[in-house]
Amino acid sequence: MNTEELKIAVLRALDLFKMLRDKYPALAGDLVFSSPRGQCHLTTNVLGIFKTFPDMISDSPQKEKASGIVQSIVVLEKERKNATADVKEKISEKIKKLTAEVNPLLDFLELRDDTFVEIRFDEKKVNLPLIFELQKDELVSRVHTPQTKASIRIVLGTLRDLQ
Repeated sequence: MNTEELKIAVLRALDLFKMLRDKYPALAGDLVFSSPRGQCHLTTNVLGIFKTFPDMISDSPQKEKASGIVQSIVVLEKERKNATADVKEKISEKIKKLTAEVNPLLDFLELRDDTFVEIRFDEKKVNLPLIFELQKDELVSRVHTPQTKASIRIVLGTLRDLQ
């Protein structure tokens, strides 16, 4: 799946989530990408995905090339948090340069279309009766959402399904 297809899938997921929220006003949670390889918040920002969930991106020469740059950006962002004001500015400049270097590579990355889009519930606001109702809703993927009271996992679909 390319970055344009990702945007389409994310928009579709957001539409489904809005319909679910309209139908179930008590629904509290956020959408995430997930797989056995990891998870991150739903986004179309490929650099953000690369930083937090690199395994969502298919292996390729472009990924390999971008990986070192992205790792450098992550290290610099951590250093910037504890730096003095003048050092923060220098680090920010380095980050800008590296980001400009990696951005052209990001458009050529392929994302794993078997990645799930699911609702991650707020731990303090878990509403089990609502979750059990959602499991049966036609807007939710019944193929990927466990139909059991032992699970609170609600999946809207895979990226492939949502295109």
